[in-house]
Amino acid sequence: MMLKQPHPIRRGLTVTGGFIAFVGLFLVINHTILRGQSIRDIELYFDYSQQILTGNIPYLDFAAEYPPAAFLAMLPPQLFAQGNLEQYRIFFAAEMVLFVLWGGLLVLAIESPFNGKLALQSFLRWGFTWGLIIVAIAALLFWLSPLVFLIVLIITAIGSIWRTQRLNAQQKQTLAAYGIYILILSPLWLWRYDFFVVLLTLITLLSLRRARPIFVGVSLALGILAKLYPIVMLPPIALFYFSPRAYSALTKFLLALFITLAIGIAPFIWLDAQQFISFLTYHQERPLQLESLPAGLAILLKQWDWLAVEKVFSHSSEGLIFAGDQLILHFLPFLFISAASWSSYWLWRYFSCVSHKGAQISLGAIASGCLLLHLIFILSNKVFSPQYVIWLLPFVLLLGQRDRFIYLCVCLLTILVYPTFYDRLMDSLPVALLLNMRNGLMVVWSILLVQTLRSPQTYFTRMTS
Repeated sequence: MMLKQPHPIRRGLTVTGGFIAFVGLFLVINHTILRGQSIRDIELYFDYSQQILTGNIPYLDFAAEYPPAAFLAMLPPQLFAQGNLEQYRIFFAAEMVLFVLWGGLLVLAIESPFNGKLALQSFLRWGFTWGLIIVAIAALLFWLSPLVFLIVLIITAIGSIWRTQRLNAQQKQTLAAYGIYILILSPLWLWRYDFFVVLLTLITLLSLRRARPIFVGVSLALGILAKLYPIVMLPPIALFYFSPRAYSALTKFLLALFITLAIGIAPFIWLDAQQFISFLTYHQERPLQLESLPAGLAILLKQWDWLAVEKVFSHSSEGLIFAGDQLILHFLPFLFISAASWSSYWLWRYFSCVSHKGAQISLGAIASGCLLLHLIFILSNKVFSPQYVIWLLPFVLLLGQRDRFIYLCVCLLTILVYPTFYDRLMDSLPVALLLNMRNGLMVVWSILLVQTLRSPQTYFTRMTS
């Protein structure tokens, strides 16, 4: 018996209604930004990119708090902004939107074979056919609101993919999850360069899936050169090659990684090594950031009048000082090293078990290991900026419904804390509870992932080889 297909008009109205709802939610979520909320990161990017275009060398002619490859994301908008900060904001947001679109194509390519070239050709053909109308509407939207223009661009591209590709149920679920996460986290990724690193992480995962160790090493090195944190992907990837004794692939991966890192670092070390490492030492004197795990607990104790705390503005962010904070700051690095080592040991046990049985280690298992180490890095860090939750997105999309649901809760709690109720964090018990619920949920999530590695036969339902 043939299933009745939905009427084309009804289907079109449903899709249109979904797109309108997506735009509406995007605007509601970004309401505070549309009202003119200042994002300090953008101003910093603007200053750095302007310095470079005038001929100054990072770390030598001016101090910078980011690694070298970070400037690759900051420079292109300045080429169009021509020294205008407001124009730079718009073009930077446009760049991030393009990265998000590219990320969606990479996610689909990781899931299963996907003809991204066909989708792009269809999008361009459709744009050429309706060129004049599109240009007029785009100009009007851009004049009314650049953010509306950007979100319509996202919708048009997703619609083109949907029209040209026969997406299976798994791809549709993953694309829908990707869209929901992107929508919720839009106040965070739209004005910061973190999604550039997410894009490099997705390229690393796609290269792993396609068994290209040199590309894995190069893309991982670029991620490290852009934000440092992707270095925690090194143990899972190295163990992935080492456990089944794929020494040739491991050698190619490591050589590509270290050669790319050397190319990115060597010129700056040669010019002035002491100035170059300043972006590392810059963070040494930072206090506990307001949303970090220890600071969140201190804020909660302050709400109950059990602890006296002082909020300070340091290193372009708000931190917390209280009795015993220096002891915690000294303890956190040991916590990270011990927890990361312990987790890597169980990951090695799992990979070795799979290899000894003659099976292939799944990409989902690698993603689970990377996710665990990212969580450990974030939770044991003295800084937990809200955009850090974006780092987890590539790995969550490769895992099952449990991890996707937990990540959805983490995203919602993060946005409720920042930017929604951030100004009430120190004085409101409900907001302090929201922050600690988010941090506590991430601790529980880490424990669940460790249990997964200790009993792998009960999990990894998404076996993407």
